[in-house]
Amino acid sequence: MRIATIIVVFALTLANVTSATETKSDQSNLTARICIVRPENNGFINIVPSHIIFSNNQKLSLSGGEAACIIVEPGEYSFVVESADPYPSSHKGKPKKWVSKKVAVRVKGDESITYDISPKSEGSTYTEGWDVKRIQR
Repeated sequence: MRIATIIVVFALTLANVTSATETKSDQSNLTARICIVRPENNGFINIVPSHIIFSNNQKLSLSGGEAACIIVEPGEYSFVVESADPYPSSHKGKPKKWVSKKVAVRVKGDESITYDISPKSEGSTYTEGWDVKRIQR
């Protein structure tokens, strides 16, 4: 069910993005896509939004089970994933937000690159931060 939800959201996002690109002739150089998938996780972490901040000042906010894309010109970009610490009362003196490592992306014209973002974890314990992995298609 979770995978089906992600696939449906992803397909709808791509359909909307594609139709928006086709109707704006002045943006014909926007031919590449960077997509982010955030699968559902266990418990409370699903409702904590993660914010994906791109080097071209575009931003996405995703909760568990959501996916979205940005459309860009072919080129080099980077992004980080941030969120509030979902468990602030249990971590005195720790960072107030979770942050991923900076991810570099090189995208060609008419190319779509997809990344999976998930909370860092060891076993069943979340360990403050975000893991980002490219999904090979």
